[in-house]
Amino acid sequence: MGGLISNLVTNLRRKQSRVRLFETGRIFQRDTRGVPVDGFHQPWKLAGLNYGGALPEGWDSAARSVDFYDLKGDLEALLAPARLRYEKLVHPALHPGRAASVVLDGVEIGYIGELHPEWVQKYELPQAPVVFEVECAAVTAGSVPVYVEVSKFPPVIRDLAIVVDQNLALQTLVDGLRGKLPPLVKDLQLFDVYVGKGVPETKKSLAFRIVMQDTQRTLQDVEVELAVQELVSCLKEAFAAQLRV
Repeated sequence: MGGLISNLVTNLRRKQSRVRLFETGRIFQRDTRGVPVDGFHQPWKLAGLNYGGALPEGWDSAARSVDFYDLKGDLEALLAPARLRYEKLVHPALHPGRAASVVLDGVEIGYIGELHPEWVQKYELPQAPVVFEVECAAVTAGSVPVYVEVSKFPPVIRDLAIVVDQNLALQTLVDGLRGKLPPLVKDLQLFDVYVGKGVPETKKSLAFRIVMQDTQRTLQDVEVELAVQELVSCLKEAFAAQLRV
């Protein structure tokens, strides 16, 4: 991370306002397992940094700064089709609340986050860059996508809004649903988080888009509603979720 930020500063001095950097190399890391004997190992790492505008300047899009989620999308595209998990992380160089560990198949492979305000001030940066660092082995060991039949029948899409405890992490909810989704549910995507009027003070509203489809037939309304109810029941039992009305 230090090398990337140093290169960012160099680019900013040369009037480059939108910067994307990456670097690979070995690092020295203390091995708490005592292997090798000297107590250190040198894993090969891949690091990246985004700074400045999320998109190039243009008339067809509103200007905004790159953020945590932009870099998260880059990282997920890099490791696709593998599915990454994220866990809350406290890191001395990263912004509290805007940093996460990156987990693949139950193993922590790195971190991602926004640079801590203290270091933004120290380097005299106009805005905070977002950075990641992951094990190169995790990137190069990527799996091959597996073919599945593409349905000829139209999907059925339903939106579902639930109210849950404000401290419930989305990753916890997703993990709890894994393996319990009705067979008809092919995709479940969060598209809105709301806290405010109409929602209890200690709660938050999560809105999901549910995609249901079958490869052999067109779905009937009755079975669609049954699948939605099954999903709602699962959310109630596992997370005490309530439907938002």
